Amino acid sequence: MLQGLCLLNSSGEHNLNSAVFVVLVSTTNTAEFKLCSPDELSRQSPCSITELLAERQEANNSSHCHVWMSYTDFLRHYSRVEVCTLTPDTIDDDSVKHWSVTKLDGSWRKGSTAGGCRNHPSFYFVFDCMGYLCFFNLFSLILLCNLYLVVLISTERSLHQPMYLLFCNMSINDAFGASTIIPPLLNDIFTPISERYVGYILCAFQAFCAHFYASATHTVLMIMAFDRYVAICNPLRYATIMTHRMVVGLSVWAWAISFLMVVVLIGLSVRLSRCRTVILNPFCDNASLFKLSCESVLINNIYGLGYTVVLLGSSLGSVTLTYLRIAMVCLRSKNKTLNSKALQTCATHLAVYVIMFVSGSIIIVLHRYPHLSDHRKLASILFHVVPPAMNTVIYGLQIKAVRQKIFIMFTGNTTTGGK
Repeated sequence: MLQGLCLLNSSGEHNLNSAVFVVLVSTTNTAEFKLCSPDELSRQSPCSITELLAERQEANNSSHCHVWMSYTDFLRHYSRVEVCTLTPDTIDDDSVKHWSVTKLDGSWRKGSTAGGCRNHPSFYFVFDCMGYLCFFNLFSLILLCNLYLVVLISTERSLHQPMYLLFCNMSINDAFGASTIIPPLLNDIFTPISERYVGYILCAFQAFCAHFYASATHTVLMIMAFDRYVAICNPLRYATIMTHRMVVGLSVWAWAISFLMVVVLIGLSVRLSRCRTVILNPFCDNASLFKLSCESVLINNIYGLGYTVVLLGSSLGSVTLTYLRIAMVCLRSKNKTLNSKALQTCATHLAVYVIMFVSGSIIIVLHRYPHLSDHRKLASILFHVVPPAMNTVIYGLQIKAVRQKIFIMFTGNTTTGGK
C-alpha cells in the first residue's frame, strides 16, 4: 500500500515549472519521489511520471494541497526530504524518475539528497544547525564544568572531605559518558546516511561505554547515599568510618561492580554471529548488538532483565531506605541547625538521583511501546546529556569554593561572596 506526503516549493506555487511532488512510501526501504499535479493530489491518488507529462498542459493551480500522510508519521519512519525546484527539463531527466531516499533505519535525523535536483534551503537544515550547536554547547559545558570540579576538589585542601571526594566519581563518570556518546552524534548530524558507518568493534566498545556509564551512575549515587547516611545518622563516628581508605574502597567497588556487570552483558551479545548490518538506534547499545544476530537471544534477554532489576532495584532500594532512616533521625532531632544542613546536602543528592532515575525509567517504559521508538531514541540521547549537565550545576553551586569563584568572576570582588 502506498502513502504519500505532499511537499511544496518555498514560493507556494503549484505549477509544473516549480513543481509539487509527492513522496511515495512503499513497504521497501526506499521512498520514490514522483511528480503530481494539484488536481491529482486532491483525489488522493498516487500519480506517475507518465501521467504527469501527459497532463502537463492541463495542470491546474489550486491553492491547496492535501497532506495524506501525517508529518509525525513521516518523521517517525523516514529521513528528511530536501525540497527541490524542478523544471520541465529536469522532469524529463531519468535521474529524477529514479530519485530515491534511503529509509531512516532507526536513526533519529538526517536524510540524503540525490538525482539532478538543486537542494532548496529548508528548516531542516536550520534544525540540524541548531541541534548541532545545542549539543556542542552542552557537551562543552559538561566536559569543562566536570573537569573543573575534579581539579578544584583535588587542589583545594578544604574540599578533601568524603562527600566531595565521592562526588569526583560522579564528575568523572559524567564526563566519560558524554564523551563516548555526544561526539559521534555531532559527527552524524551532517553526514549523509549512505556514509554513516561504524565498525563492529567500535560499536561494541560504544555499547560497553554507554551501559558502563549508566551502571556507574547508579553505583556512585549509592555510595554517596551511604556517605550521607553515616554523616547524619552517626555524626560522632563519621570521621572514623569515612576514612580515606573507606572512600577509596567504596569508589573501587562502585566502578568494579559496574564494570563486571557490563562486561558480561556485552560479552553475551558479542559472542553471537551476525546476519544484519543496520544499527537501528542513534548510537550503539546492547540491544543494537544482539539485534544484528539471527540466533536465539533468550540468554541475552534473561541476563538483561536480571541486570536491570538488580541494578535499579538495589539502587532504588538502598537510596529509599537511606533517606527514610535520615528522615526519622531528623524528625527526632531538635537541632534545627543539624536538620537544616542535613536537608541541604540530602536535597542536593536526592535531586541528582531523581533526575537520573526518571531519565533512565523513561527509556525503559518507552521500550514497551514500539510505535514510540523515536521518542525512546531521543530519551536515550537526553539521558547522556541532561543528567551530566544538571549534576555540575546542582552540586557545583553547593560547594562554597565554587560559589565564591563564580562571584569573583562576575563581580571582581575578592573579599566576600557566595556564602
